[in-house]
Amino acid sequence: MKKLLSILLALSLSISLMAVSALADSSTLTYDSTWKVAASSEKVPVSRAFDGDTTTYWHTNYTAEGTTVVSHDEVPHTITVTFPSEVTVSGWKYLPRQDKNASGMILEYNIYGSSDGTSFTKVFTGSFSYGETNGDRTEKSATWNGVKVKAIKIEATKTVAGYGTAAEINFIGSAGVASVATTATPATTTATPAATTTTPATPAKSNYVDRTGWTATVNSQIAPIERILDGDNNTYWHSHYTAEAGVVTGQDKPPYDIIVTLPNVTTVSGLAFLPRQDTSHGLIMTAEIYAADSDTGEWTLIAKEQFVDNRYEKTIDFLCNIKVKKILFKVLTSQSSYGTMAEFNLLPQNSEYPVKTFVEAREYKDSKRLYTMDKSGFTASYDNAVWASHAPSFVLDSGTDTFWQSETGIAAPYNLIINFNRECNIAGYSYLPRQSSDKNGVWLTYNVWISQDGTNYKEVLENERSQCSIELNEVYFDKPVTARYMKFEIIDGYTGRASCAELNFYQTKADRDALAAANNEKYVLKIGSKDITFEKGGKTGTVTIDVAPYIENGSTLIPLRGLLEQMGAEITWSGEDQSIGIKNGNVSMKLQIWNKFVYVEDPRYGSVRYTLRATPIITQSRTFVPLRLISEQFGYDVAWDGNTQTITISKTVKG
Repeated sequence: MKKLLSILLALSLSISLMAVSALADSSTLTYDSTWKVAASSEKVPVSRAFDGDTTTYWHTNYTAEGTTVVSHDEVPHTITVTFPSEVTVSGWKYLPRQDKNASGMILEYNIYGSSDGTSFTKVFTGSFSYGETNGDRTEKSATWNGVKVKAIKIEATKTVAGYGTAAEINFIGSAGVASVATTATPATTTATPAATTTTPATPAKSNYVDRTGWTATVNSQIAPIERILDGDNNTYWHSHYTAEAGVVTGQDKPPYDIIVTLPNVTTVSGLAFLPRQDTSHGLIMTAEIYAADSDTGEWTLIAKEQFVDNRYEKTIDFLCNIKVKKILFKVLTSQSSYGTMAEFNLLPQNSEYPVKTFVEAREYKDSKRLYTMDKSGFTASYDNAVWASHAPSFVLDSGTDTFWQSETGIAAPYNLIINFNRECNIAGYSYLPRQSSDKNGVWLTYNVWISQDGTNYKEVLENERSQCSIELNEVYFDKPVTARYMKFEIIDGYTGRASCAELNFYQTKADRDALAAANNEKYVLKIGSKDITFEKGGKTGTVTIDVAPYIENGSTLIPLRGLLEQMGAEITWSGEDQSIGIKNGNVSMKLQIWNKFVYVEDPRYGSVRYTLRATPIITQSRTFVPLRLISEQFGYDVAWDGNTQTITISKTVKG
């Protein structure tokens, strides 16, 4: 009898967890013609989000001139569904648009319910995430305690690019509600103490270390930690929470310490874990990995990782072999601040990797990994006409919705040239095609050339081929190449043209650190003093200017020449209209004596006008200009010390 009761109790807990954390397919409310659906904004009808066709989608209104959007309706965007009779709704499902364009995908939202179709009350607030590049197109879902409504309203308060889109929207009915209400953990339940479980002989996949005899502990659980070792992708560990009448009243927050202990010291080269496979709650976003070589040994940090919040398996490659007895997987941040994991595995010894101590392993991993280069000083050019206004600069703007594209009717090759504006060691690059389902301009075959002067080029990749797909392409050189310019010569582009949404470039840690050391800058000035101390290019020194800076209307004014020239800026003066031109890298600005407006041209932001508190002025036979705005527009940080009357201007190169 006791055994039977324990089985029933375990079954009851399992059902409770499923009711709170998972979605019951049988409870989906299916759209029919009796529903009335309305949206606050429509360019493409909202009915497309309820037509059962995942290739169509609702889109909020916008206006365009040619191919350029000139205005669009801003958030919040609402969709209101009125049912023919009162129904119980306990959640919703949202399928983002499926065409690889992220515009309009819902990031944050509120759900409102109404018993009469007129007065609405908020019942839920939530958010969705789509990975670092907004590339995740899987269905999103959220659940809440069932509410009886005549109408329900979805309010999108934050979206990608401010538009609103949805491929399909469905609601979850009452099927999962009774279980939540009747079996939810009482509010008085206390947190479960750390538990230890030992797995039976459940072998992992052949490319993983055998998990026989492993044990797992965790500092918070309501669904047992042993599930990460049970070989079942559909079960998962869940951190502890309390609930009353189906409503969560409390939860343990991160960090969550998952400790996996092996029966013997084992050589491993990394680890892998599978997120829960039903909803996004508890998906792990950042974690630290520690290792110990004995049951009583000290923990040593091996890696700190950030993960794309989707449901694909995550792999952490140590890039070397280490001998471990225990692994600590510390969850730092996660979706909704819950903790979940479906499966955990270790990667076996890699014969091509060296064996390292724990301390060496972290340093070795850092030395071998590649880092995305800062593109703020890069420029892009194309030697022919572009389609509409899709300029080459868009490949460096860090936006996936913008793109460069060649004009139609122009024969290949299409030469896209990146000017790094300094000598760089490039370990590789990534190419993101234009994110359009028509695949216009996808690179099918291309060559890569490098140059030091922009005239004489050397080929480093010949006939590089990519699939006719809009997925990200990553290419790594056998060893880094040194260049000031890189030319992508597209020989064959899909539909007889070439396009590109984004280019990124990679460098080693050694090159990143060397670049930072050589290019970091620091200047210190003092009000009333003509001396400027500097640190630049690994050198330090002092230069003397002919007139000291002073303060006017709360702004520090400096002589036009001196500091700016020390920074490497180019200065021009027009006596005709008393205008001043200053250019540093690819940022330029125009000022005028006694004019409060300054005009800045920056390829990242376009043309912007700023208002000065203190205008440029001629005094002591010298032209003075405001220090802070000019310095900050050129990428410098400005710090003021009132006690010593000193100004520190610094720039840290990110690599």
